[in-house]
Amino acid sequence: MEGAESLVREINLEELVDKRRRGEPIILVDVLNHEHYEHIRIPGSINVPLPNLRELAPLLFGKEEQIIVYCTSLDCTASPTATKILLQLGFINVLDFADGLKAWVESGQPVFHVKHPPLPEDQQAA
Repeated sequence: MEGAESLVREINLEELVDKRRRGEPIILVDVLNHEHYEHIRIPGSINVPLPNLRELAPLLFGKEEQIIVYCTSLDCTASPTATKILLQLGFINVLDFADGLKAWVESGQPVFHVKHPPLPEDQQAA
């Protein structure tokens, strides 16, 4: 992934919030596993787990679309890795929201959050 590293650009929380507020056409991608995504995520994001990114990105995104990837926090390596993969695949407008979901939540931004998994149908009250 040499070469791609020097092209990795980051976006901070304030810039991401501003882009969303202005209604800019962005694709916000959570690169964590599906279980984590189903539990908590930034509203409007889509889930493409890192192990599936190389295969799915060409099917889901246009090469010039603005793609912003995120994972949990600065300690997580999934979003910088995802950014490098997308750049290698020829996507030209990729940003890493390196502060991730933790900063989003701590700043009071809205999240989709499931506190408890839903009961199986046979255990739900009638």
